[in-house]
Amino acid sequence: MTALQTLEDVPLFPEVFRMPGVIERPRAPSAHRASRLTPKTAADHFRTPPWATRALCEILRNLIQIDLSDLTVEERACGRGDMARVLEEYFGAVLASDIEAYGYGEVADYLSAALLSVDLSITNPPFHSAIAFIRRALENARIGVAMFLPTRWQE
Repeated sequence: MTALQTLEDVPLFPEVFRMPGVIERPRAPSAHRASRLTPKTAADHFRTPPWATRALCEILRNLIQIDLSDLTVEERACGRGDMARVLEEYFGAVLASDIEAYGYGEVADYLSAALLSVDLSITNPPFHSAIAFIRRALENARIGVAMFLPTRWQE
């Protein structure tokens, strides 16, 4: 197994949405959602649809070619647990938390809490502090980091 060094090392699989067991993407995001701005003081809670997390897990399963059920993953902006519940279908242990009490996972500030070593860090971080989330996850994850971010980050 080789570690991926950059985003360019990750092959893109448009057919992932047609893989067995993965629900097809319902539609492209609207321009309104992509352009939405959130004040820095807001909790910045946007729910991640289960199909997106399942697609990512299927890509990871094929990419790293090891049994995901042997791995520990953290989801540190879990909100109501939409991503964490899907991650539980694939991974042996899921550490879920959020800075706000949404009724799922622990209440903790990921950016200042003590780090617990994990294999992977997967989350849909608050966009206004995404860079800090990425840096923290890179310090913590032994195998890799996956973040759901707005498409404007590709620019």
